[in-house]
Amino acid sequence: MRARAIIPIALVLILIGAVVPQQSVPELLIPKRVTTNTETFYFDVTVDHESRKDLHGTQPKLILQTNSISWPQPDSVYCSFIKGMYSDWDCEDKANNGAGSFWNGHYLEYEDYTLEAYVLYMYKVRHHGSVTIQFRTVQSGTSSPVTTSTIQSSVESFDTEVKASLHVEITRKYRPMNYIRNTFEFDVPFPVYGNDLDGSGNFVNLGNLKIWLWDEYVPLSWVNSTNGLGSMEDLSGSVNLVQVDLLELGAKWLQKYGGSNPYASSLALGLKAANYLVEVNFELDLDMELDAQAAVQPFLGTGNAYSISSQFNSHSDRVAYGCLMGFQDAISNDAFNLSSTCTHYLTAGSNEATAVLGTWYSFSSAESYSTHIRISPASNTIAGVVLNLFTSHANTVGTGGAGRGHAVVDAFNLKGSGQ
Repeated sequence: MRARAIIPIALVLILIGAVVPQQSVPELLIPKRVTTNTETFYFDVTVDHESRKDLHGTQPKLILQTNSISWPQPDSVYCSFIKGMYSDWDCEDKANNGAGSFWNGHYLEYEDYTLEAYVLYMYKVRHHGSVTIQFRTVQSGTSSPVTTSTIQSSVESFDTEVKASLHVEITRKYRPMNYIRNTFEFDVPFPVYGNDLDGSGNFVNLGNLKIWLWDEYVPLSWVNSTNGLGSMEDLSGSVNLVQVDLLELGAKWLQKYGGSNPYASSLALGLKAANYLVEVNFELDLDMELDAQAAVQPFLGTGNAYSISSQFNSHSDRVAYGCLMGFQDAISNDAFNLSSTCTHYLTAGSNEATAVLGTWYSFSSAESYSTHIRISPASNTIAGVVLNLFTSHANTVGTGGAGRGHAVVDAFNLKGSGQ
């Protein structure tokens, strides 16, 4: 009997006498489970960004102002004439605070006409590729599981397209009441000369000029990146708005205005001959600077992918969730912090979770104009052979007006993976 009692007593003495590190005590007393999963998410997201350039400042510009009109006809006569051409033209008498006046009505009098005009630059960015994230989940006893997400690698592509339009709004307002009588608002595609920029074939004739209409998106840039999440990606490019063949222009000008001057006639023939081999084009380019920062957001939950997507369907919900992930944070002075890791707390007692990948973007843009003289071979076989010995050049000789824009957007990629 005594021999049997020695073993448990000895075991107790060994446990009491052992030196156990303090941080290991909870692990001895509380069961702990650690799981690690690595998932690759594939995404394909298209995001829009717009930049606006006001043509007259930030406030509408006053372009016409009327006062009393009584000669040679009262303003009611002129107003009725205009209404005959445009039935929605407002000819209501607004005198006496809108009550009207039989003797001195206000139909066109005391009005302000204001203009608001701007150029709208519209970018469409397709961001596609894959990102690999490691999920490490630790659960101690009955406490809530804690998952740490760590971004491992990414391969991305940015395909950017752009178009532009002119927005014009004219407002007719009765000044004493600050009452808007009529508003004329319209958008027109950005005009292009000498070049069917988008290949749509749409144009209008203004006098003898053929003006092409830029009403479809055109490619701006293609950028590939590896482990670039969080960095600034340069998506800039330029599009040609005006193209004039200077040799052809010079020859036609000399033929039309050179008169009987034999030198002018001879020079015109020389320019035509040179133009058979080479094109010297004066060009106006729209230079579009677009920078983008991209990040991912792994949304974790115990529901299915659809329910998690619905839970974080608004921008404010995603901002509150945080967990913006990238390999670096190239923009350190904004309200959004990017990190390569993120911690999630899951529902207590849960045994599995679903991850849904969200994407997040910050854009900044600036637009300007530059002029160039570009020399290139003419479009014929002989020109290509002869000018193969020479190098074409492009020279920027000036820049013009600019516009700027900034936006923060996010998007969901509805692909989930089990954990």
